[in-house]
Amino acid sequence: MKVEGWKAVPGWLARGMLMGIADMVPGVSGGTMALITGIYGRFIDALAAVDLQFLRFLFKGELRLAWRHIDANFLLTLFSGILLALFAMSHLVGWFLAYQPVLLWGFFLGLLSAASVNLLHDVVWSVNAVIALVLGMLLALVTVFAGSAAMAPIPVWFFFGGMIAISAMILPGISGSLILLLLGLYGPAVDAIRQFELSVILYIGSGCAVGILVFSKFLHWLMATHRLIAMAALTGVVLGAMPRLWPWQGDLNTGGSLTLRLPDSLNDLFMGIMATLCGVIVYAVIKWLARGTVKSR
Repeated sequence: MKVEGWKAVPGWLARGMLMGIADMVPGVSGGTMALITGIYGRFIDALAAVDLQFLRFLFKGELRLAWRHIDANFLLTLFSGILLALFAMSHLVGWFLAYQPVLLWGFFLGLLSAASVNLLHDVVWSVNAVIALVLGMLLALVTVFAGSAAMAPIPVWFFFGGMIAISAMILPGISGSLILLLLGLYGPAVDAIRQFELSVILYIGSGCAVGILVFSKFLHWLMATHRLIAMAALTGVVLGAMPRLWPWQGDLNTGGSLTLRLPDSLNDLFMGIMATLCGVIVYAVIKWLARGTVKSR
């Protein structure tokens, strides 16, 4: 278990906030933000550490060992950043999504474009790695361009929708919000949160809890036993998801499939380019904050 000082906290918090902002936007994954900022392996390991050994520590009253077992300093700081972003920036991100989508998508496109260079550089190339990367790209492309399944907003679907969405949310390149949108549950879920419909929130939350515990253990096993191939596949997923970040696109809020278009004017093109450059700069700043901290366990 890695133990860092307070110098690591701002970097963890910033990355958590970036994950929270990404999770609010259909088509962008918080897992992608964790991957491109160098904490994905540690994030998955910490989630997977919520296991029987953790429960044994709790039942025995060995709270310090339980705390260190799940890397709680890192995990709680990260989740604090996610929640801070969700509460503090939800209206801002929602406004950009509704009124200035070119700026929002351009920002995320710049962020992922800059990160993709590092991801591709880190791939250990082999025939298996190339196959994994291509399959990852195809998976993401199918998800991005799929149409809506429009499930009925009933308790059982809220539970399974939450389970599937949270599993996608921790997988780079696959957006949990987009999965809910494609299932026809995004609107009802957002309305339930805004109106504080406790029963619906509990169904979704229960599904999320089950999904994150089960799927994180699978990813933990995958990263531990087939790390090089897994990283190639995840890099492919990120690359395949990038069309969803094209700044000029049709409205996906209706649940239809993704449509891409060209800029409407020179001003529209300029705004998209500047937003993309801002994303590149933010990525550089985040990487700078990450210096001196442990990037993965």
